[in-house]
Amino acid sequence: MKLITQQRSNGSFPSYLDPKIWGMRETVRNALLLLKVGLPQDGVNVNSAVKFILNHQNSDGGWSENPLLNIPPEIVELSNERSVTWITADIIELLR
Repeated sequence: MKLITQQRSNGSFPSYLDPKIWGMRETVRNALLLLKVGLPQDGVNVNSAVKFILNHQNSDGGWSENPLLNIPPEIVELSNERSVTWITADIIELLR
């Protein structure tokens, strides 16, 4: 229930790096978790997260982190400038 209360009205979830803005990593991972605990894929929580994610797809077909997110240089596994392979893979798993 706590997870559901963190979801924003646009379907996203807050970034752990800056909870004031959304995080793509958190949005896709939390949507996968919602499915895993039994929420229906066509239910409002999962459906709104998927719509949010699809609306933020990059022109190259992949996904990256929120462009407004200040990613510290030591976090090399995230980018808000180019698509991130593992975020894209998680999203494909969610869509599957």
